[in-house]
Amino acid sequence: MRLLPVEELKPGMKVARNIFGDDMCLLLSAGVTLTPSLIARLKELEFNAIYIQDDIVDQIEAQELLSEKLKAESISVIRQTFEKARLGTNIDIRRIASITNSILDEVLSCSNLLVSIVDMRNRSSYHLSHSISVCTLSLLTGIALGYDQLKLFQLGLGAFLHDLGKSKIDPALMIKQPPYTPKEAAIIQNHCREGFEILRKIPELNILSAHIAFQHHERYDGTGYPRGIKGNEIHPFAAIVAVTNTYDLLVSPPEGTGLFPAKALEIILKERGRTFDPEIALVFAQQVSPYPIGCNIRLSTGENAIVISTQKNSPTRPIVKLITDQHGKVRSKSFPEIALSQHEDINIIEVYS
Repeated sequence: MRLLPVEELKPGMKVARNIFGDDMCLLLSAGVTLTPSLIARLKELEFNAIYIQDDIVDQIEAQELLSEKLKAESISVIRQTFEKARLGTNIDIRRIASITNSILDEVLSCSNLLVSIVDMRNRSSYHLSHSISVCTLSLLTGIALGYDQLKLFQLGLGAFLHDLGKSKIDPALMIKQPPYTPKEAAIIQNHCREGFEILRKIPELNILSAHIAFQHHERYDGTGYPRGIKGNEIHPFAAIVAVTNTYDLLVSPPEGTGLFPAKALEIILKERGRTFDPEIALVFAQQVSPYPIGCNIRLSTGENAIVISTQKNSPTRPIVKLITDQHGKVRSKSFPEIALSQHEDINIIEVYS
């Protein structure tokens, strides 16, 4: 299995992992042979990359944090929740709590893994999948910080609903690309207050979860919104979501091509102590692989390789399979595997498609 940008796909390649569209509707099954029309459809739907079958690395598999069934259920719940918030009708907080607990259970079951985040989303349902991704990444961070079950639940619930205030924004403005007029910018920024006002009126919802919606655009140095609070004035739950929300936007933006995880993590770490709480940003970065399984890398030796496994105790030095020799020539027989953590003299110098 190899990760390949959609722009690099060719007819005859076979899909290695199921591809889903809106509401987790199956678009392409694993094993399907790509045709020109299927490739064109993937481009039309603005997928950035997919996994394809590769004989050289046919045994590797990137484990998903959430099952396909739970993803589909989560998409359905968040879609209905946004619609109810837009209409001003009662939100089914019990169902949201149930799905949050299910997400927490699945994340806890694989929290010892280094997460490989790959942008394989359909842009038309972006805000829905974004909510689920932010929830998942926030829970991973909370687990690493040693939060107990109750704190994790409160964090997960608030992260799942962090953007609920956007339900009050005109859809035409939501899909508009910057730059915004001052009035438009103010409307968009107001989604934090709108979300907080919706959530704080739900008796069963802990106010800390509501404050995630209120504070997730606040910044450690006080340059955020809506109140410009800073440092310890920002609740730790919101400080976590500030990081995970930004990271997800960097790797999977609503429009255009996202950054590679290594670059996005570099930005997150660079902003420690300025944009983000320094400890939380560091702990988060230790949960996510800079080099997702299946990606192509170039080593300081001149050899090209594919990442086949990641190690949580050494996230920047994965296990790789060598594809070419030092001169860039594809190996004809064996494809050695090496753990970069055991070869400190070898470094990753480039990610390529």
